[in-house]
Amino acid sequence: MTRTPLPCLVAIFAAAVAVHPAPGQEPPDSRNLQVLPSDIPEDELTDTMLGFLQALGLPRRGGEGCLHCHVGDLERPRSEWDWSNDAKSTKLTARRMIAMTKAINEEHLAGLARRMAPEFEVGCVTCHRGRVDPRPLPMLLDSALRAGGADSVATVYRELYGRFFGADAYDFRVSVLAGMAAELAAQDDYEAALRISAVNEQAHPAEPGARRVTLGLGLQRTLDREGADAAIAEFTGMLRSEPPGIVDYSLLDGLGWRTYRLDRQADALPLFRANRAAFPDLYFTFESLTEASLGAGEISLADAIRAYQDWLTAHPGHEMAQVQLTNLQRRR
Repeated sequence: MTRTPLPCLVAIFAAAVAVHPAPGQEPPDSRNLQVLPSDIPEDELTDTMLGFLQALGLPRRGGEGCLHCHVGDLERPRSEWDWSNDAKSTKLTARRMIAMTKAINEEHLAGLARRMAPEFEVGCVTCHRGRVDPRPLPMLLDSALRAGGADSVATVYRELYGRFFGADAYDFRVSVLAGMAAELAAQDDYEAALRISAVNEQAHPAEPGARRVTLGLGLQRTLDREGADAAIAEFTGMLRSEPPGIVDYSLLDGLGWRTYRLDRQADALPLFRANRAAFPDLYFTFESLTEASLGAGEISLADAIRAYQDWLTAHPGHEMAQVQLTNLQRRR
């Protein structure tokens, strides 16, 4: 018999699991199958249930995971559980999820003109990946933030990181908490932003990017509250105090363009100039200063063209500079 795909997204079972009767006994009326085939064999039904348990990360021991959807009591034999009872909302939701994924597999995916071999089908694990709540990490952290602030985010992140890191369940890359911290900073909540960035550093001690995010947030706060000169002084101190490789051109470059896009060119241009002074041989600091100066009207188009020509004289064959020079020349 061909096994029917049985994916689900929220619960481990959409119907009632079959009870294995003792020899010579008729099984009790434990089935209430509304989505699964009514004639599904006992062994296939059992395998399906075990697959649901694994996909949602629910415990198999003693039938504990079964109670996520089914009515029963660990103090009583499973043969006495009310398997057909539909009292739990998780069971009702699971039926809808199985029907949904069945439609995706049999109607939408099956209708594609080209499919890779072996043909992919969605299932419980597609979204759940070993946990009951299928929401991605940013959504869980956002819920934690709304419920309890930055400290709650830190608690939830550490708990999930400790339990699921390496399990392909969540995206634990540096960029997740970094993005959240950046959003808080944009709302002028630097205290929460830096708290979350500190958690990121603790989780990724070997990632220079995590430390760089914290430093960038500090510079942004200083710029917003004290001005460009204070931010540049802070950056200069970082160059002296931070380990090699941590402080690079991207700190002032990113801050400069953020400020420029906010129509704060008077603050942005000093940042680009300081970055050029700190990294004089780097093309990106040259390009940012030249383009920002042109956009702000501090230099003319002819000045910008000469600047790129001079760069190419010193760095023959530099492809990015040549592309920019060509673009500028077309604007004349």
